[in-house]
Amino acid sequence: MKAYISFAKGLDSDPMVELFGISDASYMPGGDSRGQLAYAQFLNLNSGAIEVKSVKDSAVSTSATDIELKAIYILLLAIIWSRGFLSEIGFPQNKPTVIWTDSASAQILASTFQLSSKSQHLVMRINAIHQEIINGVIEIKYVDTHGNVVDALTKALPVTPFEQHARTIHHGFRNIPLVAKPVSWHAKHKKMLAARVRHVAHSN
Repeated sequence: MKAYISFAKGLDSDPMVELFGISDASYMPGGDSRGQLAYAQFLNLNSGAIEVKSVKDSAVSTSATDIELKAIYILLLAIIWSRGFLSEIGFPQNKPTVIWTDSASAQILASTFQLSSKSQHLVMRINAIHQEIINGVIEIKYVDTHGNVVDALTKALPVTPFEQHARTIHHGFRNIPLVAKPVSWHAKHKKMLAARVRHVAHSN
C-alpha cells in the first residue's frame, strides 16, 4: 500500500512555505512509566507532514506536563534544523514557527515562564524552550485535543478519529487554519479528572 503526501499553495496572499509543527505525548503512570513522544512538521496548511516522529520516552516523566514539555522540546530541535534548511533553499522563515500543543500547562509554563515549587524540576527544559520563544524562533499555541492530529501517534484511538488524523497528516489541513483556543476552568478540571482515572487504572 502506497501513501502519498500532498503539497499545495494556499491563498494568493499566503506564503508558499510557512512552517509549523504539532506535538503530543502520552503519560503512562503504570508499567515502566515511560510514555510516547510524537510530533509532525508541516510546510503550510495544504501540506502533508514533511516529518513525523513517534518514539518511546527514554526516561520516566513525573507528570503529564513533564512529558508534554519533552515532546515540545524534541519538536523545537527539529524546527531549528528545518528553518535553517528552508532558509538555505530560498524559503526563509521570517516569523516565529508555531508549535501547537494540547497541553495547556506546558504552553503556559514555556510561554509565560511562571515557575513555582511544583515545576522547579522542569526548569532546564522550560528555560531551553522559553529561550527560543524570546529569540523569535518559535511561538507555542494551544489546540484542543480533538484538533491535535499527532494524537494518533501517541495512543490507540477509535477508528474514525484515527483515519481523520491520518488523512490530515498525509494531505494537510486543506487550508483550514488551526485555532488557538483559550482554556476554560471546566476543560482544565475535566483533564485533571481524566488524569486521575488513568492513574487509578494503571495502579490496579
